[in-house]
Amino acid sequence: MRACSRRVGVSFAVVTVFSLLAMAFFMAQSPNVSAATDPKYVLGYVKDSADRVLVGASITVNIRDDATDGTILSSRSDTTDGIGYYSVGFAAGDWNVGDFIEVISDFSGNQIKVYSAATLLTLPFNHWANITYPYEIPEFGSTVGLIIGGVAIGVVGAVFLVVRKRKN
Repeated sequence: MRACSRRVGVSFAVVTVFSLLAMAFFMAQSPNVSAATDPKYVLGYVKDSADRVLVGASITVNIRDDATDGTILSSRSDTTDGIGYYSVGFAAGDWNVGDFIEVISDFSGNQIKVYSAATLLTLPFNHWANITYPYEIPEFGSTVGLIIGGVAIGVVGAVFLVVRKRKN
């Protein structure tokens, strides 16, 4: 009788271990995606490297089912306002937990893309995606350009005065 109970105990242990390994395998294979039950708001600021806000930047926000090459499930657009702020909203049916949020900013032909995962970690379901261009985008010219332009105008003016004095 003892031998029979040992076999049952060993069989039970083998079946238990096998079942746990099979469950772990299938859980590892399934994607970490679950349906969203609330809307998702993607918002942020667009600036350049000099920390100046970029007014009028075109923003496109795509919800993708996979990182950068996944299918676009939903898309919204906005334009940055007077303080460089944008905001777009997606209904609960437009996104799933685990989808990827792609934010594309286009300002004067310069384009930046930012990717991040859609999660439930931030409440009330706001997803911040600030964009900073890695270089200075001069709207009215940069400080260096202003100095070079001023020096060039000064040199031309000085040459003009010297030439005019010699004629007299």
